[in-house]
Amino acid sequence: MNFKQLHYFVDLAENELNITKTASRFYISQSAVTKQIQALEQELGVELFVRESKRLHLTHAGTSFYPYAKKIIEDEEIALSYIHSLKNGTSGILRIGMILHLDLKLILPFLQQFNKIYPDIDLSIYSNSQKELLKDLELGKSDVMIAIDHFHSRDFMKVSIATYPLVALVSVNDKLAKQETVSLSDLDRVLFDTQVVDENRSSIVIDECLAKIACNQGQAVYHSFVYHDSMNPWIKCIPIDPPILSNLYIFARKDRLSLQAKLFLQFAKRYFSLTGVSNDEQCVKMK
Repeated sequence: MNFKQLHYFVDLAENELNITKTASRFYISQSAVTKQIQALEQELGVELFVRESKRLHLTHAGTSFYPYAKKIIEDEEIALSYIHSLKNGTSGILRIGMILHLDLKLILPFLQQFNKIYPDIDLSIYSNSQKELLKDLELGKSDVMIAIDHFHSRDFMKVSIATYPLVALVSVNDKLAKQETVSLSDLDRVLFDTQVVDENRSSIVIDECLAKIACNQGQAVYHSFVYHDSMNPWIKCIPIDPPILSNLYIFARKDRLSLQAKLFLQFAKRYFSLTGVSNDEQCVKMK
């Protein structure tokens, strides 16, 4: 049994049981259609059609077999469509690693729009420290990562998606809380400095630091997206002067670039060039 035989059988069953018309639709001879139907009947061990008064009629076996043959053809079309989309990268799985405490106001609309354009790509998303994300990307455990550019390697391709200032987070009771700006030298009780390349940190460590800052037990240098309005009663965000900017990128390995990852990077480049997202003034807005 093959797909051609099933296509000829279903076409005959659905279209007046006319061999001439079926042959014409498939651009083959009438004898070729007849031979394929006979081969199908021989393999099944039953007659599917019977000729009466120079006309074809479905037998009981043919009528019973029709819905199964139709389902096989429909499944074939679905399978071929899926394989085609998989080949083009428009279906499958895309594994995305994101740094902890990422700016969700930036990322969520982007991911939602990507999913709208490519609904058949299953997004597998998780968060971790930058060190662990980099390790996963190098080992092929993820396809792309969204992180700050703390490293330089020719093995990676990247798309810039946002720029953020570093800010000082201090208690509202800190002596620096009344200042409009601070310099790095003003900070004398730093618990956490995101500029330090030791990325083996967990979200628990960051949250513990924020809790200590709220109790006026230290200060921190963070990316501005870590701060949000709910911290206002206890923590103040102060711009650092002179400004220190950091860029957020989507990274992927050049030698292990899946079709889904390629689509993701291309989409990100278009999306963020059109939206013109920049967060250079974010800390100023949050004062």
